[in-house]
Amino acid sequence: MGCLPGSIAGAAAAVQLLRRRRTCATLAFVIAAAGCAIPAQHPVVISAAYPALEQETMLRVNAHRAATGLRPLVWDEAIASQCRAHCARMAGADRNLGHEGFPDRVKALRRVMRLTRASENVGSNYGFGDPVAAALEGWLESPPHRQGIEGSYVATGIGVDRGPSGTYYFAEIFVKK
Repeated sequence: MGCLPGSIAGAAAAVQLLRRRRTCATLAFVIAAAGCAIPAQHPVVISAAYPALEQETMLRVNAHRAATGLRPLVWDEAIASQCRAHCARMAGADRNLGHEGFPDRVKALRRVMRLTRASENVGSNYGFGDPVAAALEGWLESPPHRQGIEGSYVATGIGVDRGPSGTYYFAEIFVKK
């Protein structure tokens, strides 16, 4: 589903308002609630809701890649911002896990970088002492998700958010430039 009519303008106005207030988590929710990717003409870096979990996911994905003889992925903040907005939307619905809007996220990324290919992993889990391990295990057990992790990508970004029920939502986009 693409952006709703007028939601880009609404999201842009929200960006300006929230930039002044410096409330990035709210900004992620406003943009995600509009049902669209972050508008590229208003580049915004959305702060991580769970930065330690994002970093841990990145470390574990790169450790897995190293164990299979692959080069590590490079962190890209523009990619992470798209993932964070998607996680905020999923966590806000607290049940809506999926890839809805992925073409819009890729389109937004193409406005700020050259890319030849992109892939996305999403996941959710609840009740695990180590939500990162649970997410990564689920991805590695799924052939299409494992292909993203082990693909010939060079850059990535990760978002993590948590819904009211306590469910963690993860999104990772892989990019080949």
